[in-house]
Amino acid sequence: MDEINVSLTINLDNSSLESNDDSSVHTDEIVHRPKYKILEEIGRGGFGRIYKAYNRHKDGLYALKRLCFEGEFQDNKYISAEVYCLSKFKHPNIIILEEFILKPNRLYIIMEYAEFGNIEQYVTSNHNISSSDILQFFSQLTSAVHYSHSQNIAHRDITPSNVLLTSKFDAKLADWGLATPCGVDRSNPILSDDYLGDYRYQAPEVIRNSPFDPLPTDIWSLGSILYFMLTCNPPFEGSEATILHNQTNVGVTLPDSVVNSSDRLVNVIVKTIKFLMVADTNERPNIETVSKRVSSIVSQLES
Repeated sequence: MDEINVSLTINLDNSSLESNDDSSVHTDEIVHRPKYKILEEIGRGGFGRIYKAYNRHKDGLYALKRLCFEGEFQDNKYISAEVYCLSKFKHPNIIILEEFILKPNRLYIIMEYAEFGNIEQYVTSNHNISSSDILQFFSQLTSAVHYSHSQNIAHRDITPSNVLLTSKFDAKLADWGLATPCGVDRSNPILSDDYLGDYRYQAPEVIRNSPFDPLPTDIWSLGSILYFMLTCNPPFEGSEATILHNQTNVGVTLPDSVVNSSDRLVNVIVKTIKFLMVADTNERPNIETVSKRVSSIVSQLES
């Protein structure tokens, strides 16, 4: 598998970080009137912790992601992937980078703050999402993935916890640590050979642990996100073996209350889920086809 090569300048910012909790940020980072004040931890994942931070210079809130590494950060392919994507991508539905702060063995990524947290947090906090909002979020995510694929990058980790909601109720795709180069199209793929991520939302070719084309996996994951927003549950649960068996032998199933809904938009969402979550990658649509379908749906809603 090819890796993302990072060649850019990161500002060695002399401004530092102040924390209310000495356990979250080392004391050597606390100096007189630092630029950022750490307010609280708001999330954590496999590659680092995320904090809510206040920028004194701009009088605003930001998300601060702390990533630890040994040696040079460029030697860590997951950190390099996130740095590259956030630095290069400019899209309204991809989280906006503010700046990097590089310190010995630590990299801080400062990003826009999403007031409503991620989709998973929003739904599990008893916020049911209306069918019209589901389609709006899905349209925005499809646009972000279409842009990413046009830049020859697959995200590979599209889950409810990696989709953020801003104060304007816009969906933003974040957490690009598993992003990887991909081919221009499926006829000439660049195969991925690591199998990280949340298996409940991963495509069957990832769970099989054999080299795979990352482009179709993003399509499957878009369907998984759509399923979660509609049902408040992952599309598959259980062990890896159980999930793989159900994906390839049973297929995606939805609650009867959803399948039999009289809501026209819900019916559209159900059909779209089944359109995306096809186990055979040769039968799964590409992002261009998905984008056209979504545009058609949105146009019909607006007419």
